[in-house]
Amino acid sequence: KVLAFEPDPVNFQNFKQHINLNQIDLIVEPINMAVGEKESIVHFKSGCDSQSSIQETLSSGNISVNCVSLDKYFKQSKLDILKIDVEGYEEKVLKGATNLLQDSQRSPRLIYIEVHPFAWSNVGTSWDSLLNFLTEHNYDVFTLDGTPARQITWWGEIVASKKVN
Repeated sequence: KVLAFEPDPVNFQNFKQHINLNQIDLIVEPINMAVGEKESIVHFKSGCDSQSSIQETLSSGNISVNCVSLDKYFKQSKLDILKIDVEGYEEKVLKGATNLLQDSQRSPRLIYIEVHPFAWSNVGTSWDSLLNFLTEHNYDVFTLDGTPARQITWWGEIVASKKVN
């Protein structure tokens, strides 16, 4: 089962159409919410296709969307793989999953993250803070070619793999 969070109303409607078109509605469950550090209402820059994103401040053209933490949404559930693509909000999503990531029975074995360092200064994230957070939660972090991720300063992808005890 795939649970997919999409806060952008336009993208969400397109996503639901594709789910129906591909007849995967028994496998994929779309959820029209943002994911972040805590349950709240967040400002969202909508209508930018894959560049839509949570905004720290309200500005013209932003909308308000519901936001949930992974800890709240998956209070008792186990996740196998977590994919995060949130245009700079990566660490906020992970901080909202602290309990889940600490639970050896429920934590994902892999976390795929599309990183957006150009947006990190807006939300108080840095490469060091993101890497330290993952390391503190018992994950090894790699680039897609399998080399240990030492520093990311550009857009790209990383994979965090749960350490085997």
